[in-house]
Amino acid sequence: MIITTELAQPIVKKMMSVVDYNINIMNHDGIIVASGDPDRINQPHQGAKEVVQQKRERVVPLKDTDRLEGTKPGVNLPIEFNGNIIGTVGITGHPDVVYKTARVVKITVESLLQQQYLSEQLYYKQKILEEWVLDLINPDYTDFSGLEARSQFLRIDTNNLCTILVIQLLEFDKEKNFNKAQQAETRVLHLLGYFCPQAIFRVHSGKGYFILAVPVSRSNLMEEALSIAQYVHVKLKEEHSPNRIGVGFAHRGVEGWRSSYMEAVQSLDILKRVNPQKGVAHLGEWGIFQLISEVPEKTISSYIARWFKDKKPLEQEVLLTLETFLDCDQNVSETAEKLHIHRNTLLYRLDKIKRSWGLDPKAFGDAMHLRLVMICLKLCSDHTIA
Repeated sequence: MIITTELAQPIVKKMMSVVDYNINIMNHDGIIVASGDPDRINQPHQGAKEVVQQKRERVVPLKDTDRLEGTKPGVNLPIEFNGNIIGTVGITGHPDVVYKTARVVKITVESLLQQQYLSEQLYYKQKILEEWVLDLINPDYTDFSGLEARSQFLRIDTNNLCTILVIQLLEFDKEKNFNKAQQAETRVLHLLGYFCPQAIFRVHSGKGYFILAVPVSRSNLMEEALSIAQYVHVKLKEEHSPNRIGVGFAHRGVEGWRSSYMEAVQSLDILKRVNPQKGVAHLGEWGIFQLISEVPEKTISSYIARWFKDKKPLEQEVLLTLETFLDCDQNVSETAEKLHIHRNTLLYRLDKIKRSWGLDPKAFGDAMHLRLVMICLKLCSDHTIA
C-alpha cells in the first residue's frame, strides 16, 4: 500500500469535517501528500521522516520546530498497515491538547486505508475472475491447462459438479450512461450473491446477461438446478428485475463447465423463441426442440415457407387445438377435457386441419409431421400462419 494524494486527500477532507485541527498525512518518505492546508502538500516533513525511521510516534513541541524542516507543533503518529509503517498522520496544535484526537485520527485513517485496500483487492479479483470466465465460455479459447492453473489462483475447484445458469435481464437499459450501467451491474451481482451464496462464481457478461455457476450434488437430475434457478428468478423479479434463465446440465472440469454454459445459452435461446412468457428452462426439458434448434433459422424459415405455400391458414383456436391434441398424445377425451370443449367439436377441428393441410392429426405418421411443423413455427421468428 502506497499512500498517494488521490488516496489520502479525501480522507483528510472527511476527517477535518469533524476535527477542529489541521491534519496532515505523509507518505513513507516523509512528504506531505494530503493536508487541510493545500500549500503544504508535496512539502517535506522532517518529523514524519523520524517517525518512519524510528518506528514510533513523534511529539513535536514548539521549541523543536525550528530544527525540523516543514514541521509545526503537534503530534505525528505512524500509519501501520499489515505490520508495516507506510506513512505518518500528523495533527497541528499543542501536543497535550491534540494527542487524544491524533490517536483517534490515526485509527480512523488506518481503518479507511484498510477498507480502501480491501475494496481494490476485491475489484482486482473480480476483474481477473471476469477475464477467466470470458475465456472459459469462449469456444475459440482452447488453453484448458491454462484455465485450470488460473482457477487455482482464484481458488475455484473445477472438480466440483457444477451447472451454469445464464440470466437475461429483460429491462436492462442499454442507453444508460456508464456510471448507471456499472451501478446496475453491481446491484445485480450483489443480489445474486445474496440469493445464491453457494455460487462458485457470478459475473456480468455484457448487455444485461449474467452467468451464475452453482454446485449441485447429482449430474443426472434436473430438479436441483431448476429449483435454484426458479428461486433466483422469483427473487430477482421481487427486486424489480424481470428476467429469464436458461439452465445447462451439470458437469465437472473447465471443458464440462463450458458445455454447461453452452447448454444454458441454447436453453435460453429456445425459451425466448418458443415460450417467452416462461421464466426458467433447463435444456433437458426441450426434447426435440433442442435438436431442431441447432438447425440454422434460415433453413427452418425456408422449409416453413415451402410447406405453407399451398396450405390454407388456420385460426389460432384451431392451432391451439392441434397443439393440445399433440401434447395429449392424440388422446381425444383428454384433449376435449383440457380445452373444455365437446368431443364432436374437437373432431370437427381435427377434420378441418386435415382438409386444410392434407395431414390427419389422428394418424401417427401425420401427427409426427405436424409436430415437426409446429416446432419449426415456434423456432422461426419471422413466420406466422394465422
